[in-house]
Amino acid sequence: SVSDITASITFAREHGIGMSVKATGHNYVGASTDKDSLMLNMRRYTKYSSTSLLQCSGVTLRKTAPRKERVTTEELRSWACTVAKSRNTNTVLRVGGGEIWDEVYRSVNMLNNNLP
Repeated sequence: SVSDITASITFAREHGIGMSVKATGHNYVGASTDKDSLMLNMRRYTKYSSTSLLQCSGVTLRKTAPRKERVTTEELRSWACTVAKSRNTNTVLRVGGGEIWDEVYRSVNMLNNNLP
């Protein structure tokens, strides 16, 4: 849960312990297996890669970021699309804690190449 992650980060910070994060156990630079670190295994967290690309057409844009503690998914999408539009793009990528980056890259590649 989010509270477990927060508690882990706080513990590591208070005790001067490094952190490593993994979802599948493989990382090109070895960051998922740092020696003497506290490991967060994210593989059971949400993955959005198959549905992570949000087209911003028809989404109401916002002039300011949401400023309340509880924000709806629609408000977050609206704000993300506002930022995307300001950068001349019409798509937002949603990434979850358990993502496998190859799957995310494939989703983006399909969008860029207009593949089904």
